[in-house]
Amino acid sequence: MAEHQDRLQTTTHMIVGIGIDTVEIERIRHTIDRFGDRILKKLFTDEEIRNSAAGQDPVRQFAVRFAAKEALSKAFATGNSGDFGWKKVEVLFSPAGVPSFQLSRLTGMKLNGATVHLSASTTDKEVVATVIIAVK
Repeated sequence: MAEHQDRLQTTTHMIVGIGIDTVEIERIRHTIDRFGDRILKKLFTDEEIRNSAAGQDPVRQFAVRFAAKEALSKAFATGNSGDFGWKKVEVLFSPAGVPSFQLSRLTGMKLNGATVHLSASTTDKEVVATVIIAVK
């Protein structure tokens, strides 16, 4: 913990983008029920679809991924166009459940060395995701 605090005190970053998004899990469930594979294939990579479907609560996993991507699009300040594309970015989870992004080569190059930070939280009904893009 002390090492982490020391690193925070000695490293200066400038925030160049910030985004936040909240999603109702039931809204995602309804959308998937209504549009099925068509919406999944539009919003998520094949790997994201496989990983979410294999989890304990697939709809919650899709909701987290959706909120994370929406937050990233807001941090890019382009919305769902420009440097952002639904399938140009993939949301991954560590074994401990910590989310992160895997960006396409082109999207990664546009960041020009910036670091992307992702945090996500869920309740029984909602997901919130926050993205910060920072440079040294």
